[in-house]
Amino acid sequence: MADRPVVVAVFGHGRRTELDRTLSSFEQNVDPDMIAARFIFDDSTDPAYQAEIAETFDWWSVIGGTKRLGFGGNIERAWSALQGVHAPYVFHLEEDFTFNRPIDLAGMIAVLDTQPDLVQLALLRQPVGKAEEAT
Repeated sequence: MADRPVVVAVFGHGRRTELDRTLSSFEQNVDPDMIAARFIFDDSTDPAYQAEIAETFDWWSVIGGTKRLGFGGNIERAWSALQGVHAPYVFHLEEDFTFNRPIDLAGMIAVLDTQPDLVQLALLRQPVGKAEEAT
């Protein structure tokens, strides 16, 4: 396993309160030695907001633009930007995720490494909306 095998990609669109909670929760629940790089892909189209979060979270790289791409377009922007990053795993995070316990990144990597048919893992989250609550 690489020394720092995980790149973190956070996707957002200008919800600062949620972003603050997400990044705080993430940093409290991961082993920082597992993280090769941290990126925030912001689709708010607000250069002032992007500069503000880049200054506040200066250990994160903020990538955004002035044209809204939508969620899928923002993900495409991320995959393009991550082409030059040398880490075998990407941890996808959205600006409204929080964690209620430590994230076992090493354990997740072990599963992916020993199960070649798996290409991604998802963490369990609470149901959102009546349809999910019913299942």
